[in-house]
Amino acid sequence: MRFYNEGVPNQFVMNQLETVKSFFTDTQWDLIDSALSEYQDHDEEYLKEVFDDENILRSTQKRLNELF
Repeated sequence: MRFYNEGVPNQFVMNQLETVKSFFTDTQWDLIDSALSEYQDHDEEYLKEVFDDENILRSTQKRLNELF
């Protein structure tokens, strides 16, 4: 399953975004958002050590913002 419009790289097709959004309930999305917020207090070094990516929080939040 592709989430990108083949004609426009890195641009999601709206119905595909709706599919992703509908996968979780609003309460579950709130939980996911809350869990991500817990990592905001950690420095980039910690994120790099635990997730092998110091930008994982920002990139994940960016993707979630694209959904909503």
